[in-house]
Parts: sequence; structure tokens; C-alpha cells
Amino acid sequence: MDLESLVAIALERIDEVGPSAIEQICAEHPGLADELRRKVAVLGAWGLDVNDVSPEPPNATPRAVGAYELDRLLGRGGMGEVWHARRTDIDQEVAIKFVRTGVALDEALRRFELERRAIARMQHDGIAKVFDVGSQDGIPYLAMEYVDGIPITEYCDAHDLGLRERIELFLQVCDAVQHAHQKGVIHRDLKPTNILVVDGEPRPVAKVIDFGLSKAIEASLDVGAQHTLVGQVVGTPQYMSPEQADAGHDDLDVRTDVYSLGVVLYELLTHAHPIDLPDVRSSGLARLLEAIATHEAKRPSSRVGEHVGEQTSKNQRLCRQLRGDLDCILLHALEHDRTRRYASVSSLSEDLGRYLAHEPIVARAPSVFYRLAKFARRNPTLTVGSLISTVAFVAIVTMVLRNATNSAEQLARFHELGDVVVLRKLEARAGDLLRVGAGEVPPAMELESWLASASDLIARRPDKQRLLAEIATADRDPSNEDIVLRDSIDELLRDLDEFEADGSTVDRVRRVLAWSHDVHRVTVGEAGERWRTAIESIASEVECPAYRGLRIEPQPGLVPLRRNPSTGLWEFRVWQVGGVEAEFDEHGRVPNMHVADPVVVLVPGGEAMIGAQYSDARRPHFDASALENQVPPHSVRLDPFFVGKHEITQAQWRRWAGSDPSYYDPARLHALALELARNSTPTAAYARADSGWPVDTVSRNIAARAVRAYGLDLPTEAQWEYAARAGTSTPWWSGRSVDDLVLSNGHAAANIADACAEETGAAPSDICIDERDGWPLAARVDALRPNRFGLHHVLGNVWEWCRDPYCSAYPTDAA
Repeated sequence: MDLESLVAIALERIDEVGPSAIEQICAEHPGLADELRRKVAVLGAWGLDVNDVSPEPPNATPRAVGAYELDRLLGRGGMGEVWHARRTDIDQEVAIKFVRTGVALDEALRRFELERRAIARMQHDGIAKVFDVGSQDGIPYLAMEYVDGIPITEYCDAHDLGLRERIELFLQVCDAVQHAHQKGVIHRDLKPTNILVVDGEPRPVAKVIDFGLSKAIEASLDVGAQHTLVGQVVGTPQYMSPEQADAGHDDLDVRTDVYSLGVVLYELLTHAHPIDLPDVRSSGLARLLEAIATHEAKRPSSRVGEHVGEQTSKNQRLCRQLRGDLDCILLHALEHDRTRRYASVSSLSEDLGRYLAHEPIVARAPSVFYRLAKFARRNPTLTVGSLISTVAFVAIVTMVLRNATNSAEQLARFHELGDVVVLRKLEARAGDLLRVGAGEVPPAMELESWLASASDLIARRPDKQRLLAEIATADRDPSNEDIVLRDSIDELLRDLDEFEADGSTVDRVRRVLAWSHDVHRVTVGEAGERWRTAIESIASEVECPAYRGLRIEPQPGLVPLRRNPSTGLWEFRVWQVGGVEAEFDEHGRVPNMHVADPVVVLVPGGEAMIGAQYSDARRPHFDASALENQVPPHSVRLDPFFVGKHEITQAQWRRWAGSDPSYYDPARLHALALELARNSTPTAAYARADSGWPVDTVSRNIAARAVRAYGLDLPTEAQWEYAARAGTSTPWWSGRSVDDLVLSNGHAAANIADACAEETGAAPSDICIDERDGWPLAARVDALRPNRFGLHHVLGNVWEWCRDPYCSAYPTDAA
């Protein structure tokens, strides 16, 4: 009998005789016993009642752990136990989470350390704090704030809270989760049991707990455990977003938490789940995940009576309250297509606030056009065309005209919907035009043709607006045809607004076109003499021995700047429309950084040793804290490549993308930096509030899309590590210790959580070291000491993106 069949039998017997059924089956099938125990333990972590199952029987839990004295068990699951305890030296109530024996110690400690670091980044009353991580007698534990509360759904029912009170309590949760997102952390397991409510004055307080499955927003928390392999599913199925349930998705973002919160709110208001889920015991986990990944949420107002099976006056009143705005808000949060979901938790909470204030909400019911498009995608055998938008458009017109007159006026009105297809085609074509290879330039003539077509479409906007006005002012009730037309045109107008907004499609094409018109003239033609000088210098093994005789050609988009006197490597200007050439002072800083274009360094190629090892302190690349996915060190052959000397500034990003998404305001960063430097006189270069601050809050996909339009790309992981190490073999390029990042004749090598961050409240004290790098939050991109290649901030400050998606092992081929 195979393993899956044994698991199914085990789940059935657990219902009949309890957890002891597992050991009975293991005794009957000793060859599969260990795998069966592990499989059932995993299911226990998904919420099934298999509490006594683990690969080995659990050890007796100690009565004291470090400074904590345990007094009672709070809960038990497939992965471990949670105990109530007191810290004896300060009489503090805590909750202690243990991992059971049979779970890998190193992996458990990494996961606990991830949770501690994730929560340490956050200072919010709505997020339970973590105090300590460690192990005792081989059992990992985590000490956290004890929250004497109950799950939010149980609290609301026990206190018989009304609809408004439930939403107001839920808004506290949104505020806490949004804070986590702003600190770069996605929870990924939001559910009622991870949202506890305690009584407070003047109102109850909601607290979010258990960040054990959290991950950084496309970046690292420096312990590696937040990475999820492609094909691995994390979270609690009933509250997963469709992209979480689809194991092929490895690019989860904040919208997955938006969906999970939508499920929680749906249950708070309707006492039902948004979709009909199969029972995991009878149908299996795969069927459950398939349902989540493919089924659409049901309208909340129609779900109330359906769930309870009766239409009482209370249920009828609740249906009326949900119908309309709350239906729209919940369905928008639960959109199967995450691009149509609320883009952030704050957007969801703001719409709920508008509802409570009796203001117009942003969420709109899906148009008939959109619903038909989704129907066609679910039923591909009913469609013939290759473009789904075209199919949906034809479906709308056919449906509407079936009962309409064949007058020329009626036909002309519905021809306005043809621009929906035009818009979709323009957006798809823009994506192709702006996706050029490294070193290439988008074709100017095709960009001009695209802009002409886009201008024609935008010029037809007044026609759409007049048509909406005609429908709105008609002296009769709108017909079905009018409603279809109104909703579709209204959606088209909103899409057109976004289409030509700053930083959106039309704006990006215009910027790239202006760049492509002049890039060859400015960077190759006018810079011809500079290129001849640079090419000969780079090829000279006397002048530039690091390049070993490399001979390059002029690179469109780059202009040679200088051979760095400290590193001996050549640096180049990345030409931007509206920028100027960087000027360097005697310290290597850029006084005109507020208007300067980016700078790249030509890094020599060769054999690069990538990765680390933790087994032999005498050998190179030793790092005692190296993770399993970083070992062993291995050699990769790299060709020479250009890499950014500095992080991209907010001004440079605006010249590329047309907008600035940064969370950190330049004026605030400037004021904090001046406050810390009050006992010294900042240089003129550092006195500008708009000068040299790094752009932040840019996703990997958006970053890649922006730079590729200008013939650039993100570095591979191997290229980045090689450039960051700059020929060193220690854990940090500055040395073996974290202190080496700060201590070097008073000139720091990295902007990290230190006393400066603690003084200004930028980071919690328990993760801050005692040294001072001089910067409380983000630092100027040219501040602090560069590495041996002349690169600034390869460690600390803001995160850098790589081209490669995460994988469990290093690639062994050339980058």
C-alpha cells in the first residue's frame, strides 16, 4: 500500500479511535512508519487534530527554561506546544513556544530567529512582541508576549458585536498588518486564531501573533528561513490567497495578506467562508488547495441566509447591510486575480473607513465586461479568438443587441466599447517595446507609432464622457443595455486615467522615447574621445592590470567618467534625460548627487568563489552563521560586467519611472541626519534635503521592468555576491565581525541598526549594536566607506534586487 493511502486511512481512524491510530498503522507498516508520522505531523500543522503525532514521541517539557518558569499548557499542535510562563527576574508574563523532538533543530532555530527578527523590526501595539530565542536540552523555544485573548471571530460572537463594531475592531488589525508591510514583512498566515482580542479601555484591543511563516517583501531578513521553495505551500488553507494555494507561485506580495484579511472579515460579517471548501479528510489536501486556487468568492449578502439555512428578520437585516458597498469591498479584497485586488491593506482599511463615514467607496462591482471575460477564461471551449478581451467584447455586444433595435444610433453607442480592446492591445504592445535586452535601445520609430495610437485613443475620451452623461440624464429608467454600457464605459475611463498618469504606461513610453532619440548621439558620438581613452586604458595591462588586457567597445547609454584612483577600476555615467554628470570630491562623494546620473563600475571577470562554509574556521569563506542554502563555496566563471556604484536615488528613479514610491520622506531623513550631526558642521553636499537619498519600496518586478527599458538589467545573484565581496573571503567584505562594518578609523562600511537608529526610534533597542555609523534611517547613497571595487552600501541601508528567483542551492554554471 502506498503512503498516500495510508495517510487517508490514518485520518479516518483518528476520527474513530483518536491519535493512537497512527502508531497502530505504523506498527502494521514499519517500512513507511517514519514517513507516515512526518506526513501526519505536517497535516497537524495545517490545523487537523493530530496533536499527539510526531516523528518521535515528545520529550517531557521542562518546568523551567532559561529565565522562564512554566506553569500551564496553552495549546498543542503538530509542530509543538505553547506554554504560559513567567520570567522570574522581572515577574513578566510570557508565552513560550516549543518545537517538538523530531523537528530539525537548526531549521527550528532559524524559523524562530526569523520570527524574532521580523517582529523586532516592528513597534506596534497591535503586534505581539518576541523577547527571546534559544534551546534547552535540544528543544528549541521562543519567548513572546503573552496575549490573554481569544480569536477575533469568537470575541465578536461572545460579545454580540454589531456590524459597525466588528469593522472597527477589524480596522485595528489592518493597521497592525499595514505596519508590518511598511517594515517589509508579509505575515502569510493571517486567520482568526492568529488575531487575538483582549478587553481594554475604552475599547477591545486586537493583536496579531505568530509571524513564524512571515517573509520579507521580496528581500531578506538575513536568516534565509523566510524563503519558500517553488512548489512549497505555506499557510493555513482556509485563509490562503489563490496564489498561495498555487504552489507554482514564488512571488507572494502584500496582496496575499489582503486576501487573507478579506476572508477573516467575510467570516466576521457573515459567519461563513467565501467559497465552498471540500472536507480535507474525504477529498484530500490537493482538492482543498485546488478549490482555493480556482473558485471565486461568493457575494456576502447572498451567503448569510444560505449558510444558516433560514431567513430570519436578523439575517434579512444583515443581508441589507451587506448588500451594495460591503459586498463590493469584500469581493474586491477577495479578487481571485490579485492585480484587481486592493493593492495594500491600507487601501482596504481606507475603503472600510469610507463606508463607516457614509462616503463613496473606491471598490466597484465587477462590470459585465469583466464577468464575461472571466466566464470565457473558465470555459475555453466556448471561445475561438486568441484575444480574450475581443471575445468578451463580442459577447457583450451580441447579448445586448439581441433585444435591441438595429438602429444606427444604438450600434454607434456600442461601438464605443471597441476601445476596450484597443487599450488592452496598446498595453500589451508597450510591454513588448520596453522589454529590450541589456545594451540594446528600444526602436524609436515603433515607440512614436505607439504614442500616436495612444493619443488617438485618449482623444476619444470626451466621446465616452458624453455617452455617460446621456445615460445619466435620460428621462427614463436605465435599461439593461444602458447599465451594461454605462458600467463598461465607466471602467474604460478609469483605466484610461491610469493609462496616462505619471509613471504609468504612456508616461513611461514618452520617457523612453526621449532617451532613445538622443542616446547614441550623446553617449557614443559626442563621447567618442572619452571612449577611445577608456578603451585603451582598460586594455593596458600596465595601467589597468585587473582587466587583464580586456578590450571593450563603446556601450550605448554609458559615458566614461574616470579611472578610480583608489580602486584602479573604470567608472561610467548612466546617461539619463534631465540628469548631469556626477562630480567627485576628494573623499569620493558626489556633491551634485541631487541632479547626478547613476554611476556604474566595470568589474573585472574571472573565477569567482561564491557561497560560504561553517565547518572549518581556518579555510576561506568561513561563516559560523552560514545557512544550508549558502554552502558549500563553489567556483563560478564570470565575464566582466558593469554594476552600480551607488544605490539608485529617488531623483534618478523619478527620471526613469516618472514617479517616486519611496516610503521614507527626504525631508525627514535629512532632518534626522542633521540632528545627529548637530555637534559638527555638515559639508555643503550634505546640506540639501533632496540630495542622494535611496529609492525604496520598489518591487523586484517593477525594478526590472524600469531598467530593462533603458538597456540595463538586474545583476545575477553570482554577479552581486562577487561584486559585494570584492575579492574578500570573510563573512563581510570589511572583516570577520559585525563590528568591522562600523569600526574603521571612525568611517563605517555599512548603515546598520546601531545606536543612531535606537536614539531616533528607527529600530528597537534589542537588535541595535552599541556603535554609531552616523545615520538613523536610510543614508545617502555615497555615504560611508566603499568596498574594494568602489561600491557603496552593498551591505546595509536598503536592499538590492537580483535577477534570479530564489532557489534552494547555488547555480553551478556561469552567470
